[in-house]
Amino acid sequence: MAVSPFLARALIDQAKREPFSGRLVALSRYDMWFRTDHLKVLAADAGFDLRVDPDDDPEPLGANQGLRAELFFKALGFSEVVTLELFDPAPGTVVLDLNLADTPEDMIGCADAVFDLGTSEHVYHPIHLLNHVARMLGPGGRAIHHTPANNMLNHGFFQFSPTFYYDHYEANRFEVLEVMINLFSHPNDEVQSLLPIAREASWREPMMTGAKSAYNFVVARKTPESTVGVPALQAVYTRGPGGPPKT
Repeated sequence: MAVSPFLARALIDQAKREPFSGRLVALSRYDMWFRTDHLKVLAADAGFDLRVDPDDDPEPLGANQGLRAELFFKALGFSEVVTLELFDPAPGTVVLDLNLADTPEDMIGCADAVFDLGTSEHVYHPIHLLNHVARMLGPGGRAIHHTPANNMLNHGFFQFSPTFYYDHYEANRFEVLEVMINLFSHPNDEVQSLLPIAREASWREPMMTGAKSAYNFVVARKTPESTVGVPALQAVYTRGPGGPPKT
């Protein structure tokens, strides 16, 4: 999984809007498509003070010669990064098959944030993945998803609609903070769009993205009342477009 400069800037904007801290659980090992100098430019453009100076790290580059993911996440504000992996585990990673229904006991309530940056679409049971996310988060913790919505044929098993995230998180009493669509011609393009999708827009007629690919960018917060595993019904059928819940 890879984090482009554009996605990195979107995460920096989240850190600026509401600071990150504590433990991050990353649902995969992520490659960064940028280096230290580029990160500093992105942060400066956002008016964000990096929480650690990447130049102070003796090994700033990862295996792909991009910035180390752990260093990037700590620059956002996290003090600890837990990385999940399955097929190619490395020292320091936690081996977990997200297809399994049960979350390890030592992972429950362990996270201040969980990042799903292009992982869900590769998991055969994405609902199990979402349940893991909900269990891992402590109250107040944030889940951030960046997952395919359109024109990513055969990239993974699935593509997800914005209404999937709205309906799932509302059914499980999370606070949906943002749902946006990231439009691009190539995932590493410098110029991309990040467009808000309002709740009522998520159940209208199908949204066409032309030749561009589309990814969801979703931020949801766990509350003390949040639940795990409540099945969602699509709101267009339970409410009707723009209307209150049907009784």
